[in-house]
Amino acid sequence: MNRNIITAADAERLRKNFVASLGDRAFGERMLGEPGVPTPPAPPSPDTWYQRLAKYIPAEALSLYLGLDRGLQSANIGNQGLVISLGVALVITMLFNVLYLRRIWKVARLSQVTVSTVALVAYVYVTGGVFKAANIAPPSCSPQF
Repeated sequence: MNRNIITAADAERLRKNFVASLGDRAFGERMLGEPGVPTPPAPPSPDTWYQRLAKYIPAEALSLYLGLDRGLQSANIGNQGLVISLGVALVITMLFNVLYLRRIWKVARLSQVTVSTVALVAYVYVTGGVFKAANIAPPSCSPQF
């Protein structure tokens, strides 16, 4: 799976680049599909909404943070130490997310990396993590009776 989001403009640009790389001579002398003339690949189709959503979710970084969070929560350190440790774990996870997407998955768009990193922080905020330890977690969604 390619983690780069493919838009309609990207698909058209890829198709045009391939046709331009063949040159005019290849089209003038021989037809595409004949022996020796490469056939252009079908241009990739743009990603659907669900495909884009799946590519934005930083699953690897979430796994790393959850592992660090549970490990630090089980350690017997004071509340202040827990807040600092979880804060450092979140920063390390954000850095891991950026480097992982850019270097391993080779995500080209900085906006996609940014959205994935913001999604990571939003997930940590909603589930508690460092924000719960620092008493700035979101209010509970359950009704108060």
